[in-house]
Amino acid sequence: NIDGFINSYFQEEISEDSGRNNIVRKGILPTKQRAYLITLYNRIKNQIGTDHINVEYKSDHIKVSLKNDIDRAGFDYTPFMGSILEYMLDEGMNIQPLPEVKIRRDVSESTNFFGKTAYYDPNKKEVVLYVEGRHPKDVMRSFTHEMVHHIQNVEGRLGNIQTSNTNEDDSLLELEKEAYLVGNITFRNWEDKIKNENF
Repeated sequence: NIDGFINSYFQEEISEDSGRNNIVRKGILPTKQRAYLITLYNRIKNQIGTDHINVEYKSDHIKVSLKNDIDRAGFDYTPFMGSILEYMLDEGMNIQPLPEVKIRRDVSESTNFFGKTAYYDPNKKEVVLYVEGRHPKDVMRSFTHEMVHHIQNVEGRLGNIQTSNTNEDDSLLELEKEAYLVGNITFRNWEDKIKNENF
């Protein structure tokens, strides 16, 4: 019956007195429920870890939050993606039909030095961006990189790549060189254009 427990006890009600000095709790947990809350706290902490997540025991509730301020605020990448796509269209880049874009918050990828930062799936025409623990500009650079792979796919230039190792396939190496060069330059030109318009 954990759902009922969470709904009942994780949302504490508080009120301020007329002197605005003290915060008064409207309910106190019985000893048995407090012991259960401590057990639940330890389970949550052990299950999800604390490298990128704050798990705090607050005597009558548990607070779980992201440590990264950008993620906690729910950073909205959409207007920046839209602006970059508009810039790419204005520059005559062959990006249509537009791919589907998915945002993933994956702690295991973010803590693995060789973890994924982004990828493009040519079969689904889908860009996947891993955002956990990353600066938004870095995420957008990955976005423009993957958009170049989308262009390569739209133009039929991806071919039949059988590996993701650039040391094993010279064709893949050339495609990656193009994605890094064109993607980064596109992002930089877009950024300079936006900054010059706003100042």
